[in-house]
Amino acid sequence: FISVPIKNCNKETIGYYILIKSFDDIKDTSLSFFIFKFITIAGALSAIFMLVVIFLLWRRSEQRKQYYKQILNASSNIIIVFNRDYNIIDINRRFFDYFSDYRTLEEFKERNRCISDFFVKEDGLLQKFMNREKHWLQFLIDHPDKEYKAKVIYKDCEWYFKVYVNSIKSREKENHYVVVFNDVTTLEKQRKELEKASLTDPLTEIGNRRYFNLKLDEEIARSQRYSTPLSVIMFDIDHFKRVNDQY
Repeated sequence: FISVPIKNCNKETIGYYILIKSFDDIKDTSLSFFIFKFITIAGALSAIFMLVVIFLLWRRSEQRKQYYKQILNASSNIIIVFNRDYNIIDINRRFFDYFSDYRTLEEFKERNRCISDFFVKEDGLLQKFMNREKHWLQFLIDHPDKEYKAKVIYKDCEWYFKVYVNSIKSREKENHYVVVFNDVTTLEKQRKELEKASLTDPLTEIGNRRYFNLKLDEEIARSQRYSTPLSVIMFDIDHFKRVNDQY
């Protein structure tokens, strides 16, 4: 049944045409076209819906990325994210305050493989390879309860960092590592100054009795380790009283 309104020149409805046709008389081609049209429209609407959902999920993901990126950039420490192959995949803005020649991570990676390229080799500090073969990052992962420092020299500047590492899981179930470099340069310099003051005579600026005892213990241990003779030379400075009286 199809109802068609009849209107006059004033667009007022004054009647209806009622059209009646048997459903069995509708041709198969018309019905098929109707079904095809319905499926096409429904498919198009479904595709549009899926695209909208994907877009909303993508935008939410990007918003989360920006949120966490802002958190990283707000930190006063250098924060570096590594993948399981120890390759850098992200850094925060604080990194560029130290490595000022670079503006992006890509620029840094074009000339350097890792921040460990700038580690200074000193006893007791982190080095690129610990125990001659273990990567420094893996060494930190294997010793989570210990505290380690790294000394970094870049463009004639020297810094000391306490280094911490945490493991996180990515969406791909892959291990990522977040490494925090906490600048302790000021504290380390103060510690060295205090250590020097405790071992140095302020008048002559040479080692004091405590320094002598430490060095003597070191040399005795070295002699015992390598089975070598140890000699001690003592000498006296004539008329040293005049130096004491004057100074």
